[in-house]
Order: sequence, then C-alpha cells, then structure tokens
Amino acid sequence: MKAGRRELVAAVAGLGLTRERSALAVKTIIESVTGAILADEAVSLRGFGSFHSRGSRRALMWDPRTGATRPVKPATLVRFRPCREFVEGLRKGPA
Repeated sequence: MKAGRRELVAAVAGLGLTRERSALAVKTIIESVTGAILADEAVSLRGFGSFHSRGSRRALMWDPRTGATRPVKPATLVRFRPCREFVEGLRKGPA
C-alpha cells in the first residue's frame, strides 16, 4: 500500500472532517515537523518514532578520474529512530 499525502488526507477525512480540513490538518502537521527539524529540534511522535537532525563532518572525496582529492561540504542529515511499538508491529507483519 502506498501511503502518501493523499492517503493521509483520506484517512483523516474518514474521521468525519471534510477533505479541505483534512488536507489542512495534514499540511500543518508536516510543516510543523519540518520546521522543527530545520530549527535543529528533535521531534518525537509517540507510537511512531523520533526525528532529529545533525550535521555531517567536513570530509575529503577522492575523484577516480583525476586521482585528486577535494573537500566535500558538510550537510545536514535527518535521522529517524522508530519507537519500540513501531518495530514490534513491523516484526508481526500486516494485520
């Protein structure tokens, strides 16, 4: 099953909200999580997991064509750590 934004909106709409209000709710949640991660804050969703960002170190890359090394810019990495209930649900398989 594919679970994109459209499917999330449909699931929220199934709770009795209109499609427009459901879309706004999903959009707000995604923007809140994204904003917190960009602000270098950890985001924890109970029953699902947590997201946090960290910077990578500056590194050297080897170019196989020239044999030269060159620096690679540090990047921001986003990590997801699933909670125990999430992992146990994955191990059990689909219901």
